[in-house]
Amino acid sequence: MYCKDRFTILMFTLRIGKQSIPLWFRCFKGKCDEDAFHEDLFKQGINYCIHLFDHIEKKKIIFTADRFFNSATFLKFIGSKNCYYCVRLKRNMMVLVYDKLEGHAIWKSIDELNHYVHKPAYYRNIIYTMEHELQANIVISKSKSLEEPWYLITNLTPKDAIKTYSKRFGAIEFFFKSQKSNVFI
Repeated sequence: MYCKDRFTILMFTLRIGKQSIPLWFRCFKGKCDEDAFHEDLFKQGINYCIHLFDHIEKKKIIFTADRFFNSATFLKFIGSKNCYYCVRLKRNMMVLVYDKLEGHAIWKSIDELNHYVHKPAYYRNIIYTMEHELQANIVISKSKSLEEPWYLITNLTPKDAIKTYSKRFGAIEFFFKSQKSNVFI
């Protein structure tokens, strides 16, 4: 999702090396147009991208996204397509975890989970969101070199999550640079 004063773009890109190539996109008038935020539109884009790779036998399609794309129903949809996701979460999103002090599972926001300065924290098979429960892995990056740690939800192995998500930044920034210069390099 890319919002400017005059337009909003919903886009799926393919990363090749350090460059991103758009596979599917929709443009909308106005800053953060409400039509751009419908989950059915996301599903349409995902189906289109997956279909592009139907002819490849051994494929591993991973969707990475920022904090806006944290809907449990959206993530379940990706999983139902035999694809993977690695999505950054807002720090106030809720998960069901066992609390030793309480002696049973309780709902906590992910920023209440233990995390570390020098190493990532992994939570396997955690229930995500009260409304549309999803079982997934939660990964909290080390916070030493970051302003705020990354809170990630994934159906990848927890160790692969940070590596996978970090690749998103290089690819998307290269794409924005190309877009602004009107040239692909």
